[in-house]
Amino acid sequence: MVIVIVAAGTILGYAYASGQLGILSGGPGKQPPVLLALINYTISSDQNQPNPTVATIWLRNLGTSSGTITTVLIQDTSDNGTILYSSHPNQTIGSGGATGEVVVDTLGSGFYFSHGGYYFFTISCNTGFQMGFHLSY
Repeated sequence: MVIVIVAAGTILGYAYASGQLGILSGGPGKQPPVLLALINYTISSDQNQPNPTVATIWLRNLGTSSGTITTVLIQDTSDNGTILYSSHPNQTIGSGGATGEVVVDTLGSGFYFSHGGYYFFTISCNTGFQMGFHLSY
């Protein structure tokens, strides 16, 4: 439970520091329309596949409006941020604390997660909100 809170705080801190949080744009005391926080994630393999290709990400929308996740990018953190995989889930997460599960399956793309690997995920919404976070496997 502590890890989830720390991870969510880190993500919100990153979004604020990168200017993507949007709290100040609505004025003091205003909640942004979409504010996603990472709850948890898993990395696993597709059925009968030897390599892990599935990232399941649970998010909570703390904002006042629902948001649609339009893009998920996975980048390599061991080089200059090469984009390893991109998907367009077009999945909506409701507002006011609603949660959603985003599944990214890279099977067929040639990319799979490696043990000991560190990856940077960027999630973009239809409202312009973006968040980024590191995952390790």
